[in-house]
Amino acid sequence: MRLSCWLPLIGFLASGAQDDSAVLLERCPKFAPRVDIRIERFVLESHTTDEYGRARTTLEGFVEWRRRDDKDGPQLELDARFLHGPQAARDVQRVLEVECLTDHGPRCQWREVGPGTGRSVQAEWTSDGGALDIVEWSAAGKKRGTLVASGGASMPLYLAELLREGRITAGRVTEFDPLARTLEPLQVRTVWLVGADPLVAEAASTGALRTTDAPLVTETPKEERTVELLRPDGTLAARYRFAGLSLVGFQWQEGRLSARTVGAEEFERLLTHEIQSYAADACRPH
Repeated sequence: MRLSCWLPLIGFLASGAQDDSAVLLERCPKFAPRVDIRIERFVLESHTTDEYGRARTTLEGFVEWRRRDDKDGPQLELDARFLHGPQAARDVQRVLEVECLTDHGPRCQWREVGPGTGRSVQAEWTSDGGALDIVEWSAAGKKRGTLVASGGASMPLYLAELLREGRITAGRVTEFDPLARTLEPLQVRTVWLVGADPLVAEAASTGALRTTDAPLVTETPKEERTVELLRPDGTLAARYRFAGLSLVGFQWQEGRLSARTVGAEEFERLLTHEIQSYAADACRPH
């Protein structure tokens, strides 16, 4: 599966219309409470059925969400490893995104590393804070560009933190995709799960939910909820599942792929097994 099918959700910039969510992004609110270091670990899985109707789950990758706060402010990180190819000989492609806060807003650095490939993208605010300077490095050379975003803005991981803290539950945002270096408008929708298990994939079918049509600002949300980012045609760009301030699952686009939270021990065991299998296969004659 191509990387572009996995990670359409790269960056978000508030749309020019000054709705409540755009105002929040423009103000660039600070995070609370302070976090010395936070690491959340996930496995990416695909869910299918065989010809007999039996469920089948396949491990497709690993993701770590990290946040660390120091004297210079928060640093947000997304470290993803994607597994490609048949089970007996899988390649690993790694994507690392790092966001650091600046005086004008977050600066985003994105890097892709894989067999025979490599690409880096940097997005940083201009001195007047009204546009993004984009620089891309790849085998094809260096490319530069500028995207005007004067209506308030947030990078992807920063926006995820705002969603986590309940700062935005509805409204319009715009996606910056470094794979295509384009902007895509999105709508935020929150489903509050009342007495439902946040890990149930089809929680909406329980009927125990309510949706919000207006932004809700709360410093410490305690309810279980699903936050969706929808394209203008109604298709899903991303879905996050939160339990209080904890991210417990997510999806990038609708489909058979989803992320399941795991503990540190299980994460390291599965990752070590896959990396060792990949290294062993790379050493075999082909």
